Amino acid sequence: MLATGIPSGRRNNPVLESVQRSGVLRGAVLQPQPEGTADCEGLMQIQINSDHHITGSPELAARVQALVRDTLDRYSDRITRVEVHLNDLNSIKAGSNDKRCLMEARVAGFGPISVNHEAESLNLAIDGAMEKLERSIEHKLGRIAMTASGRRSGKG
Repeated sequence: MLATGIPSGRRNNPVLESVQRSGVLRGAVLQPQPEGTADCEGLMQIQINSDHHITGSPELAARVQALVRDTLDRYSDRITRVEVHLNDLNSIKAGSNDKRCLMEARVAGFGPISVNHEAESLNLAIDGAMEKLERSIEHKLGRIAMTASGRRSGKG
């Protein structure tokens, strides 16, 4: 498996080669796959996008992918895709809370769950958005489990 999390069997992918040459993650789809496997069905896709002011790297991709996979592992059978959008809100200007991470999870049978977090650094924005997304998914799926078990959902 390559450092970007894309299986080594996909080395002739022109999009991947472009991403590796430029170091930019725009549009790269990262799919976590167990070592030694070919394409596996039913795995959560992780797609990372960034604007022109965020310089991506394989290390950043690996960090985001590992964070998403580790945090949402218990829901991996229900989540089909997670999109991560990284932005620098002030572009070249310096400022506080100018880095934003927007995360959107596609949960099977539900609409998308979207959160965002703004912070001084990209790492803080990613961590903050991940915490919010985990809480949102836990809340949504927890309410569904409560109503399915016959207990009230708290509404009405």
